[in-house]
Parts: sequence; structure tokens; C-alpha cells
Amino acid sequence: MALWQYKAVDPRGRMHRGQLEARNVDELELRLAHLDLLLVRLYDEDGTVGRLRRALWQRETVSRKTLILFCIHLGQLLHAGVAIPVALEEMRSSIPQPRLGTALAAMVEDIHSGKCFSDAVQGQPHLFPPLFASLIQVGERTGKLEEIVADLAETLKWEEALLAQTRKALRYPLLVGVMVLALFFFLMTYLAPRLVSFLPQMGVALPWHTQALLALSGLVIHGWPLLVLTPLLAYGGVRLACRCSPRFQVQWDRWRWRIWYFGPLVRQVHLVRLVNALALMYRSGVSILDALASLAPLSGNQAMQQSIEQAQRLIAEGNAVSASFQQTGLLSTPLPRLLQSGEEAGQLDVALLNVGYFLNQAVQERIGQLQSLLEPVLTLVVGSLLIWVILSVLGPIYDVVTHVQF
Repeated sequence: MALWQYKAVDPRGRMHRGQLEARNVDELELRLAHLDLLLVRLYDEDGTVGRLRRALWQRETVSRKTLILFCIHLGQLLHAGVAIPVALEEMRSSIPQPRLGTALAAMVEDIHSGKCFSDAVQGQPHLFPPLFASLIQVGERTGKLEEIVADLAETLKWEEALLAQTRKALRYPLLVGVMVLALFFFLMTYLAPRLVSFLPQMGVALPWHTQALLALSGLVIHGWPLLVLTPLLAYGGVRLACRCSPRFQVQWDRWRWRIWYFGPLVRQVHLVRLVNALALMYRSGVSILDALASLAPLSGNQAMQQSIEQAQRLIAEGNAVSASFQQTGLLSTPLPRLLQSGEEAGQLDVALLNVGYFLNQAVQERIGQLQSLLEPVLTLVVGSLLIWVILSVLGPIYDVVTHVQF
């Protein structure tokens, strides 16, 4: 640990100057906060004022890989019978991530002050997602924290693998897409303006596709602020409408699910997370109604949250889980039948895991098809753009040449 010299202020406005040991500035602020002091300045060893990084954008974040390492290490320590505060202290030195180390120090102090582990996790929302904290709370309540942590590690591994596969599938299409945009702006800002001064002097009527090319070039050159601001204003307007109108938010989320190819893919990813979390909570002793009530606000999509709440009401009225999921549109054929079989056999958690497996396979297949689908689409776009430019340029020149009298 480093020895920090500081200047801080107490709630009465009196200044205090001293020194404390801490791993970094964040941990120093945390230690001072427990002393009811607010950090004002840092001092170097020679007494000069040091630079204090307080901006939010300068704070480090924790990657998903670090969270996987955290879950694996915590599960091993819990399996060995190590107490949670001791396990957190052990992980501070074993995981080389300053931001996580600061958060773990805060969690240890919260636990020593009387809070439970799940409350300490919820006190770090910038590090741990809401579903993470909710499942930790379930593990504490049911006495199956070790199993919950192990399942969380597997879930995070699945998300990391899915993200890596998506990046791999989109790497080449994104590269081609950037090249298409660069080619488009080159043609519109460099080639087309020269045609504007050349083609009208040829004394021939310009075809419609040439006129369209020249018009689009003028729009790109002179109206680029409008082209840049329009998407930004549209995005801001949608965000504002979603905040002001819950009904619009639901309709917007439903519309996003209908976007060609990508919408159903995102929806299936949400469903995989939902059914896996349901299976995990149900297997831990939480009733299906309580599990749905906990997961509905964490779905990340208002349309899905509405469907989950509707399914919860149907189950509370006495309907089967499979029928409720099918009626609300959460699951489509033949998955409700698979869920019904497990429900009738008293193995709902196994049936949910099987449904999650089939949904995951569908997600993997869609991502695999994405690259093979985007490549010909982008090739068609590039070819169409080049054909349009060639016809627009060479068409009038050919008309002039054919009318020349030798």
C-alpha cells in the first residue's frame, strides 16, 4: 500500500490534513468517507499539491473476464469453508484490478458494519449487474451461495463466449462496411463534383440516374450537417419519448424485436438469460412466481418485462407455466411442449435448462449465419454502387460519342 498525504473537510466545514495508507485514490476516498471526511487535495512527498482524479470517466471499469475470475475464485474459497470477508480480502491481493480491489474493500467494510453479502454487492452497482446481485441474494436466502456463484461463473462464461463469437462474425462485414462508406464519400465528394462541371457542358440531356447522382453529391457536400444531426436528433427524440411515455417505451422495444434478423437474435439472447436464471432460482428453492417477480425488472426490455408480468399473473391464476409462457409469446412451438413435459414430471428446472439449451443453439446458429448472410449483401451493395456511378458517368459520354459526325 502507498502512504497518501491528504487534505479533507468534515461536515462542519473544518479542514483536516493527515496521511493514510491506501492502494489508490478511490480506496483513500472510501477510508476518508468512513471518517466523515471529504477528500479535497492530495500532496506529494515534497508537500506540493498533487493531481486528484475525480472525474467519473476516469474511473476504471471491471471487465466480464474479471467478474468470471471473481466468481471462480469466490466459489473455490467458499467450497474451502473460508468466511466471506476473509475471501474478499484474499481476492483483493490475487485479482490485479485496482477498481475491483477498491470495491472489495468497500464490501468488506460494509459486511463488518452489519450488512449481508448481497447488500454489499448491491452497493457496487457500477461493477455488478442487477441480475448478479439478485442471484447472490437468492443464494444467501437459500443457503446455496456456493452453487449460485458457480452458476454465475458459467453464465458469465456463456455471455463472454457469445460476445466473442459475435465479434468474430461481424469483424469482416464491419470492415467491408467501412470500406463501402469510405468509397461512397469519395465518390460523392471527389468524383461527382467534377462531373457537375463536365457533363452539363456536353450538351446532352442527362439521364435520371446521373441527375440523382449529382443531386446526392450536392446533398452530401452542402448538407452534411443535416446528415449528421438528423440521426442524433432522432436518437435523442426516441430516448426522450421513452422516458416520458412508458407506453411508447414498450412499443419501441417491441419494434426493435422486429428488426430484420437482428431483432429476433437479441430477443433469443434475452430469453436464454431469462430461462437459465429461472431454472437457477427455482432449483435453489425460490417459487416460480417469486422468481418471475424478481427477474421481470431485470429483463432489460420493457416489452419482455410486460410479458413476464403477464405470465406471472396467469400462473398466479392457476395456469401452467408452459401455457402461460406460450400465451404471452415468450416461447414459441415446440418449446412450450418441452416445458410442459418437465412440468408434469416435477422437473421444471431441468425443463427450463433444456429450453435454454435449445434457445442457445438457435442463437449460435443465427450468429453463424450472420457472417455468411452479410458478406453477399455487402458485396451486392458495393457492386450496385459502382454500377450506378459507372452508368451515370459513362452513359452521357457514350451518348455524345454516338452522335459525333465524322
